[in-house]
Amino acid sequence: MISPNIAVVGGGIAGCSAAWFLRQALGEGAALTVYERDAQLGGRLAILDVGGTQVESGGTIIHETNRYMAGFVDDLGLERVEPHQRDEGGGESESVGVWDGRRFAFRTHDSALLTRLAAVWRFGVMAPLRLQRAVERGVQQWNHVYEHLEGGAAFDSPSALCSELGLADLLQKDGRQWLADSGVRGRFVDQYATPVGRIMYGQDVSMNALATSIALAGAGLAGRLFSVGGGNRRVC
Repeated sequence: MISPNIAVVGGGIAGCSAAWFLRQALGEGAALTVYERDAQLGGRLAILDVGGTQVESGGTIIHETNRYMAGFVDDLGLERVEPHQRDEGGGESESVGVWDGRRFAFRTHDSALLTRLAAVWRFGVMAPLRLQRAVERGVQQWNHVYEHLEGGAAFDSPSALCSELGLADLLQKDGRQWLADSGVRGRFVDQYATPVGRIMYGQDVSMNALATSIALAGAGLAGRLFSVGGGNRRVC
């Protein structure tokens, strides 16, 4: 039997993961070559020097239900830390705010209780609850992907994968419509969901509903988030 000779183009997290899974499936008999134009692996997980400050260019957080990333972190013996708290010695506490062009419409506090009270005052009780429930439903559906993949399933296209997971309808509408269908409208969409979309993907809620729901999950609405001590690129 001729040993396969496989090229993986791109050494970002997707390429590195593909190479790892191929090695697990084919064993040491396969010849695997990863082609990457940069001097380091990691792709968008790279760390850039900006005025003497080390800044991650992307992929800064990991959701606790991301089984593969969580597995890589544990298998490699890396440390899980709270997002944006990777440096030893701590530092000043951070506040997150929404700027409406003239002032901060909303800001977080050091106290979680005060942050919740401020959110209720600004956005009401029901909109945040409805949004959280909608995002949790999406995460639960998405997590069925592991059952299919571990059973050896493969998909010809993203739409085929989403159809299998019951998420095809999220590809047929934009995020604003999905939020409205979930009972979330007005100020909370414009001052919370839209900024989250811009932070995560550089787009507002006019992007498709699946991307919107994933962005909001990445904001911590449907589970805990973590990062890798020393930067997520260490996984590569």
